[in-house]
Amino acid sequence: MIVQSARRFCIAFGVAFAAAFFASLPVARADQPATFISLGESTYQSSQNLDANGRKMPGFCTFNQQSTGIYVSHQFSARDSWFGDTAYNSISCGDVSTRGLTDIEVGEQHGISGPSHPRQWSIKGSILVPSGYPIDANLRLGYGRPGASLGAVYLGSLNLGPKMSGFVTAGAAVKAYTTYPAPQLDTSATVGVHVTPGILLLESYFGSTAIGNGGQVNNLALNPITSTRYSAYQLTEAATFDLSKNIGLNVNVWNLIGGESIGIGTTVGAGLWIKF
Repeated sequence: MIVQSARRFCIAFGVAFAAAFFASLPVARADQPATFISLGESTYQSSQNLDANGRKMPGFCTFNQQSTGIYVSHQFSARDSWFGDTAYNSISCGDVSTRGLTDIEVGEQHGISGPSHPRQWSIKGSILVPSGYPIDANLRLGYGRPGASLGAVYLGSLNLGPKMSGFVTAGAAVKAYTTYPAPQLDTSATVGVHVTPGILLLESYFGSTAIGNGGQVNNLALNPITSTRYSAYQLTEAATFDLSKNIGLNVNVWNLIGGESIGIGTTVGAGLWIKF
């Protein structure tokens, strides 16, 4: 069984699907404008996996995923913003394939710091709503289970001299589903540097660590994109090039650096960042 992104963010359906799911989300940024939209395309392939003990194993097929993702956020006060994301995925494992809308995440972030930097520290919560895809399919798009996440986010600036500016953001949250999969501790950190006024370079880490057991599921034996318990740790390199005042081109590469019950593969993505 192939067992396996993100963003976002970065962040989890398990198995080979996780890396591509994370890549459909934008890398977190501290200079986010009042309204921010990310539209992205990504591709992912895996023919090997890490088993439950972290050992490399061959898969029983080559898993492929093409993903079109959208992330939207809007800051409606000095302390508060809402966000939402989803993706339309086309997945295949050997000669079996399916496509459709994945789970939908909506949430809110509330700043709790002082009035000079109200969003330096924030509380962030979200809910995960299945889109209605069949959960008895031989190759299904996700778990189809409602979930919720709650955690904290830090946003700060970097002083890099007169010609460059930067930021750092980090977060941690606990995500839980009904019945399965196992609850997860999601962690992330991003460093962004404006090397020129129109070029932003980013280096990010995204991690999901399984907490406890994942429950019992009877129809996942032939499903390479779902695992009732998995952990995944990834690094991503990204760059955004301003095309105009409000639109940027983002390119990104995601690599798995460790985990358990997780597909081994590289995700390559590109998309538009639109800000108002």
